[in-house]
Amino acid sequence: MTEAARSLPRSKTAAGFNHSLTDLFNRSEDAEVRAVCVAALTEFAEDLLTPQPLVDALSDPDPTVAMQGIFALAYFPVAQTVESLCRFIESKVDISFKESAMGQLGKLGDPRAIPTLVKVLLHTDNENLESMKNDPAMTVRQRANSRMRKPTRS
Repeated sequence: MTEAARSLPRSKTAAGFNHSLTDLFNRSEDAEVRAVCVAALTEFAEDLLTPQPLVDALSDPDPTVAMQGIFALAYFPVAQTVESLCRFIESKVDISFKESAMGQLGKLGDPRAIPTLVKVLLHTDNENLESMKNDPAMTVRQRANSRMRKPTRS
């Protein structure tokens, strides 16, 4: 257990537990601790309230923490995360991480994601595209592709 985790008071309520996890997420310099905090908050947070660390995780410099944030979006889909997901996709992370982020963007269905997805689709090799063709982001890609098609002349 890290020093930051030992210094937290024990909480008896879910709200106190979530507050303690949020505090630990914000104070920890250890990426593994931040990732575990996001995973725990995903499990214990109230359904209607998205804990801020779940959103903040998407901008974390460590890809493991960011991936935990992406997984959390399955339970807490938040429109305010579109920009963070797009930045994550445009970063230099592995294509498999990008696939997860693209899947979440597809589930959100926000048209603001289309330029980023088009950019990725136009600059990704066919092997990677083949592995992504059945993921939830397909509807967003289909919309993006239809915007890219030029009208045919009669």
